[in-house]
Amino acid sequence: MSRLDGKVVIVTGSTQGVGEAVVRHAAESGAAGVVLCGRQEEKGAEIAREIEETGCAASFVRAD
Repeated sequence: MSRLDGKVVIVTGSTQGVGEAVVRHAAESGAAGVVLCGRQEEKGAEIAREIEETGCAASFVRAD
């Protein structure tokens, strides 16, 4: 059982670099869902779709 099991994780700056790695790791570690925040709307939506294909709920919110 992971510390993230059943939890929703919010990650800012999640459309590249460390933020993207963190959101992907959270999804792989059993989080019930992830919320991606960042400036790159197309990239964020793409990452959210990829994460949802793994069975973890994901959504992107454009923020600066």
